[in-house]
Amino acid sequence: MLAVKSTPNFAEWWINLTEEERTFLSLSIEETRAEHANLPFSSLAQMGELNVEHPTAIYRILYALDAKTHTLILVGGLKKIRPH
Repeated sequence: MLAVKSTPNFAEWWINLTEEERTFLSLSIEETRAEHANLPFSSLAQMGELNVEHPTAIYRILYALDAKTHTLILVGGLKKIRPH
């Protein structure tokens, strides 16, 4: 099973989101975790970016896959508000 952890910077960003935003993003994070759960890992960490479109904003979540610990590490996030 692929564990999910976060850096302190990600955690700080995450707590400033609304409950609705966290719920919405959690679904995408879980889908990403599930996609990578059974893939073979190289010995090097792999980086990725999860782009999530919401009606009011676009979110970008940076992550790393750590092969040694079999962990998806959430590194950072960005929210861009959509203009009305």
